[in-house]
Amino acid sequence: MKAKLSIFILVVVMILSSCSNIVNTSDLNDENSKVIVDSMDREVRVPLEPQRVACLFTNTGHIMTMLGSGDKIVAVSNGLKRDKLLHEIAPSIKEAALVKVSGAVNFEELLKQNVDLVIMPSDMYADDALVKQFNKYKIPFIVTQFDSIETQQDLVMMLGEVFNAQEEAALYNAMYDEIRALVNDCIKDIPAEQRLRVYHALNEATNTVPLGSLPEEFMKISGGLEVSLKDQLIQDNDKYYASLEQIIAWNPEVIFCNEDGVDQYILEKDQWQMIDAVKNHRVYIMPTGISRWGHTTSIETPLAMMWVAKTLYPEACETLDLKAYTQAFYRDLFEYELTDEAYDSIIDGRGMRLNKDLSDQGE
Repeated sequence: MKAKLSIFILVVVMILSSCSNIVNTSDLNDENSKVIVDSMDREVRVPLEPQRVACLFTNTGHIMTMLGSGDKIVAVSNGLKRDKLLHEIAPSIKEAALVKVSGAVNFEELLKQNVDLVIMPSDMYADDALVKQFNKYKIPFIVTQFDSIETQQDLVMMLGEVFNAQEEAALYNAMYDEIRALVNDCIKDIPAEQRLRVYHALNEATNTVPLGSLPEEFMKISGGLEVSLKDQLIQDNDKYYASLEQIIAWNPEVIFCNEDGVDQYILEKDQWQMIDAVKNHRVYIMPTGISRWGHTTSIETPLAMMWVAKTLYPEACETLDLKAYTQAFYRDLFEYELTDEAYDSIIDGRGMRLNKDLSDQGE
């Protein structure tokens, strides 16, 4: 009898252990929810049709908008308050409650929004105290993370499943693959010794791209030889820096900048004048649309690949119609007709984002 009882207990424990992999919160059950596998391989029970979502990772707000669910975003991080074009496409985001600023979450404000789902980045999930808070209030959350084209496409498909927009997610990935193939075809015959050395500045002039990041991958596909991958960088939390002395030693032929004004800083500062890219005025600000095209989490990375290839090798990539693909991207994925004037503003890359102080005020 004791042996049978022990076996029974063991079976029950095994069943409970397998079920414990599914994170169940709030009043969700089999009838009103579904199970999603997030970027951390967590099985999470989420509403069948989420209606009030907190986007605590800027990129996921861009993706939700692309998937037709931008109007369900009721709480955001400050990054989503800065994207002007996004506010034109999904005006409700501008009015969403600001619940995350510089990594800190305002739980009092978040709870006021009565959210039924939170989307957070992996660095937040690594904060045990923060996760305990979400579990305490029984707020369902999914964790998102990507650092490559493959994992970026996986994330889009995962969110497509969350928001019942699998076809829209598949369309994005198909356009991504098509553009990647076109770019690869236009540069494939350029010999390695003729490919240009590129330095990619992110938010600041010396903040750059590490090995194993999305920009490193798309720059390689576009034919740019990323110089910052050759030497060890200085890491500060999730950012990587190079000293000016090191950048001078790399002597890049082209410099790409993500942030409005960084290109002008580099071109004007005396310390940068000995670099070939500066001497030859080949310092460019990258386009900005819904996101900064060259950023580590940009939804517009496929467009960035095409823009970079055409900028580096205009003759080889002359047939790539960046304007047509850019207009198709916004029309087909965001249902937004991009005028010639709007296209020019995106390519110019200036004035497309609000300053942090204005965005924090919701202006």
